[in-house]
Order: sequence, then C-alpha cells, then structure tokens
Amino acid sequence: MITITWLDELAKIWEFSDGSFNTVKSYRLLEKAEFPSAINPTDLDRSPIALSMPSAMKPEYSAGGPLIAYWTGETEFHVAPDLDRGRLPALMLWYGMILNAATSHMKLNGTVELFLLADSETAIEGPLALQYGSEASHWGFTVQWQVKQRIEGQITISA
Repeated sequence: MITITWLDELAKIWEFSDGSFNTVKSYRLLEKAEFPSAINPTDLDRSPIALSMPSAMKPEYSAGGPLIAYWTGETEFHVAPDLDRGRLPALMLWYGMILNAATSHMKLNGTVELFLLADSETAIEGPLALQYGSEASHWGFTVQWQVKQRIEGQITISA
C-alpha cells in the first residue's frame, strides 16, 4: 500500500502568519482526519484556512528500477470573509506568502523527493471568489502543486 504521509506535511507548511497576527489553519487529511465538511467565512478574519487535496497520481516504474509517484493537487486558501474589494491591497501580499512557504519546504520536511508549485501561469491564482460548501462566496487563492514521491518497499514490482 502506498502511504501519502507527506500530505499532512504539505498541510503543515501552509501554517504561516498572514501578516496580521493570525496563522493559517491548514487541515490534515490523515494524522488528525480533521478535514472540514464546511467552513464559516466569518471566522476567516481571525484565521485564514488552507485545504489541500491531491487530484491525480502518475506512477513511473520498471522491473528492477525505482517506483516513483508523481502527484498533482491543489490547495485552496480561504482568506477573507467576503468579497469586499477594499480588501484587495492586503490580498496582494498572499502571492509572496504562499511562494515563500512553498520554496522553503521543497522536500516537505524530508518526506518526498521534491515538492514544487505547478509549472503553469495559474500556479497561484487569485484573488478569486471561493465557496467551499453552501457558505457565502469570499476571497481566496488556489495553488496548483506537484510532488515527486519515491515509493521503495511499498509496492512489489515483478515482471
């Protein structure tokens, strides 16, 4: 079985200060199983939220060779409780905060070969109107990412 414990390490790197004495609340999928079914936008002024989810995995393997999994996924940053355009100047700081967190943890604390933002014009996209459940739309960002994971000993390859 393939373990993806790196997913919780990815969640941890997004727990940075938002510049207003608040820390991003980044939910885990595995070690705490705390992923929310809904969020309350009114809480976003106190604690922005990051939700990370893998979207695909491409395996690369051969007999006698390493087994590599290339993962792609997305993190949604829910950062403001509404769509007030007066918040736009503060939202511009999020590009740098997200980029700094990603580039400071390219091995996700030693759990993967490589973690990178996607090689795309929309690697960090926003500010966007986001809606996670039935709550009101609010400002946020989406981040596309890639992970290269070596899976030695987790799966047997035979010819």
